[in-house]
Amino acid sequence: MNMSAKNQKSTVKSDSRSGKNAVRLFAKILIGTMLVFVAAGVLACGGALAYLYGAPADLDPAKLTAQQANLRLLDADLQAVAGTQSGTLQPDEVPQNLKDAFISIEDKRFYDHHGIDYRRIAGAAARNLTKGTRQGASTITQQLIKNTHLSAEQTLSRKLKEAQLAIRLERAYSKDEILCMYLNILYFGSGEYGVQNAARRFFDKSVDQLSDAECAMLAGIVKSPTKYNPLHHPDNSNARKCVVLRCMYEQKRLTQSEYEQALAYECKIADARRGDGARRYIDQAIGQAATVLGIDADTLAYGGYTVVTYLDPARQTAMHDTIGDDAYFKANSDGMRPDAIGILVDNATCGVLAYDSTRSADVFSLRRQPASLIKPIGVYAPALDIGYISPQTMLLDEKTDFDGYAPSNYQDRYYGWMSARSALAHSQNVPAVSTLRGIGAQTARAYLDKMQIALDDEDRYLSLALGGMRYGMTATELVGAYATLANYGVYRPVSFIRSIRNADGQIVYEHASCASVRVYSDAAAYMTTDMLRDCVSEGTASKLRTLQLDVASKTGTNGSDKNRNQDAYNVAYTPQVTTMFWQGNLDGGATLDGSVTGGGAPTLQSRRILEDYYASHAATNFEMPSGVRSLQLDRFAYEHDRVEMLADPYAPQSATISGLYGADNLPSESDMSFSMIHAPEYRICDDPSGLYLEFTPNPRLRYRVYERTLSGENLLSDLCQSDPIRVPISPSVGLFGNSYAIVPYYTDDGGQEVIGLPATYRQRGVLW
Repeated sequence: MNMSAKNQKSTVKSDSRSGKNAVRLFAKILIGTMLVFVAAGVLACGGALAYLYGAPADLDPAKLTAQQANLRLLDADLQAVAGTQSGTLQPDEVPQNLKDAFISIEDKRFYDHHGIDYRRIAGAAARNLTKGTRQGASTITQQLIKNTHLSAEQTLSRKLKEAQLAIRLERAYSKDEILCMYLNILYFGSGEYGVQNAARRFFDKSVDQLSDAECAMLAGIVKSPTKYNPLHHPDNSNARKCVVLRCMYEQKRLTQSEYEQALAYECKIADARRGDGARRYIDQAIGQAATVLGIDADTLAYGGYTVVTYLDPARQTAMHDTIGDDAYFKANSDGMRPDAIGILVDNATCGVLAYDSTRSADVFSLRRQPASLIKPIGVYAPALDIGYISPQTMLLDEKTDFDGYAPSNYQDRYYGWMSARSALAHSQNVPAVSTLRGIGAQTARAYLDKMQIALDDEDRYLSLALGGMRYGMTATELVGAYATLANYGVYRPVSFIRSIRNADGQIVYEHASCASVRVYSDAAAYMTTDMLRDCVSEGTASKLRTLQLDVASKTGTNGSDKNRNQDAYNVAYTPQVTTMFWQGNLDGGATLDGSVTGGGAPTLQSRRILEDYYASHAATNFEMPSGVRSLQLDRFAYEHDRVEMLADPYAPQSATISGLYGADNLPSESDMSFSMIHAPEYRICDDPSGLYLEFTPNPRLRYRVYERTLSGENLLSDLCQSDPIRVPISPSVGLFGNSYAIVPYYTDDGGQEVIGLPATYRQRGVLW
């Protein structure tokens, strides 16, 4: 067979296949069309029959105009914080461009149908059949009925009832009235119901001030208030806006010129710091409620749920004012203002009393490097818990290479030997890394895991001691970990939500039922807290010293170079509450001015919030648990030998220092220098330079050396030192010679001298 024949045969085959496909397609379309008309007819007949002969469905006018949204959010006092519509519209208050935007994208034949759009049903059915997609065909009237009178269940009986009520609604109200009611009950995300509220929230405008583009953006949100929320997903929202504008243009609701102007118009989202200070809190609460219920936020909005939060309105106002105060923010050299997050948690419940941020951020998923904030929770508290260190343990702070990892301290300052307490107060890096190496990164991970802190497999190196994590930590993880210290080692998950009831009034979630977990012993938690008190009294959080409170705190700064930092934190807690403030860039990167550190503005913000809280709450102090011992240590052994030795019970205060220990990790050695003062061993040295009486002193005591002669007694020396003491003495003169006495003593806390037995030496007499 020649090539021409082959090609001809191939063409025949191709034509044959095309013909068969065309036949199949025609058959499919024919059957589909028939089914569409059958379906439309069934629905139409069903709606009519349901309307005429079915059990009458109640059309409740009160539900249509109710000032209460489907989702109710309540504060800690059970007062509504969101979901109550204040600013609903009347039909004559809805501008034409707003009507056009919603009708064009939601129901283009709204003014032509009587509640059910049979043409739309048929078209949707055809597309669903031929393209294998699912496309809805509900009219604005049906959506209004569904959202105000019915559940979201996908059943035939529910759809028939919806059709019945839609027809009744169209007979009872005008189109403009129906459209207005629809716009008043729509959910726009972020706890906003009603187009007027949404316009104010997103654009800080009334609906009569909206541009065509802004109307289109609002209309676009309705399809998915979460996905198209301009606060959280501006790119999605803008893309959807363009789709709505295109529909308006194609339906001749916009001219060519108006369409082009609307496309070019930039929709400026209102400053989140303005208006209702609870908006950011509401965002978090709704997101968490949807998560714990296992549904999306859009389903939650019309599910009839009542969500009780931990919101304290007064504290929220203070938080909003603090986050919005420009005095706490320093722009970098590029003029960029930092982002900020602030959160206040009740320790007893771990419920969030107040939360705000400069921009939208999900505090349950936004991860940042925790910097030095990880030191207490991931290094020192675990080391205390397993008895590896005490707060007094001496750690060496010097430039160290840990098998290839050589961390640096802030500004390359090193202080040699220092206590763990002091190392944490001043946030020295090398001692923290050294301690983590001692306990092992796996030990630290085990403690962090108990507090539900998400860890990556890569978070197993010594850099973990300085907050070096692959993905970092969230704000809720950080504040929850420090609340664990405040709660004497018991962890509870942080929550905006106290409880949730469904539409039937049944409790479907209670935060109180979430299990608590023992992370640290009460002794380890308290000792860590006591160490963090020093961060306030003498360390990096010293700006909190003006507070007349028992407060512990830790700062953290994540820097890239001397001119820019990435993150600046402060966490501060009392027995009642824990607060955290962060500054940085929510989009990532080193954008903070190099002078912005955790000990600066974030600490000042924490101070302001704690001042506000305790203006109306009584302050209490952390109580030492029974598992902690406050002991007196021998000062000399500690300072000179770096040994933690119990002091002699009779030692004066000047010879001791205080230390905290877990009951099962007490020092095993003790000093008894003051209970029985021993005379020193001495020797006589005779060298070319002269004659000397020499002895090795106990550095805890003082020594007087006397010379006694026939003419009287002379004091040769009175001193305290650790080096051998060498006292010149005179050669023997005369028949009787001289005698010497070494008298050990100390001064007690009452100022009285306590004298021990002397060591004596008598020279033999010499005749001249």
